[in-house]
Amino acid sequence: MKQFFSLIATIVSVLLLGLFIWNIMGQSGWFDNLGIFSSHAADNAYNSGTEYLDQEQYNQAIVDFDEAIRLDPEYANAYYNRGAAYNKLGQHEQAIQDYYAYIAIEPYDAAGYYNRGIAYGKLDQPERAIEDYSEGIRIGPQYGNAYYHPQYGNAYYNRGIAYRNLGQQAQADRDFAKAKSLGVE
Repeated sequence: MKQFFSLIATIVSVLLLGLFIWNIMGQSGWFDNLGIFSSHAADNAYNSGTEYLDQEQYNQAIVDFDEAIRLDPEYANAYYNRGAAYNKLGQHEQAIQDYYAYIAIEPYDAAGYYNRGIAYGKLDQPERAIEDYSEGIRIGPQYGNAYYHPQYGNAYYNRGIAYRNLGQQAQADRDFAKAKSLGVE
């Protein structure tokens, strides 16, 4: 009977030691570096980046989104939000690259096209902006994810500005009228 209790005590001790080591290794990020549970760590980095983005601390947000992408290269929203941070910093070329990555993962989300269009507009590339606004407008109603989204009306409005910048006033007026019908003036 003494041997039985000794065996139980040994098993309990080994389990407690294992849990202690598991906890320490998890908190230290050791598992993340091995790729074990990296999606959880990617979520943590993404959430932290989103908080910094909301606080307008764009450089720190980019650092955290970089980490989320390092841990999960298919983390679409990390690319999207890092693109937003780059846009806020005026680094539109980097933003465009992130929106390309986002669109590659989420090709039916009109918001990626809309925001890439904004970046092209900031770089004075109205033709490319029009292409992206048009694609966002095209897929919005078809896939339902942007049709009622506020950016949908803004896509018409911004495309109208791009057309106006190209001297295509008739096209611009049509887009401005559509934007107005969607509540954007």
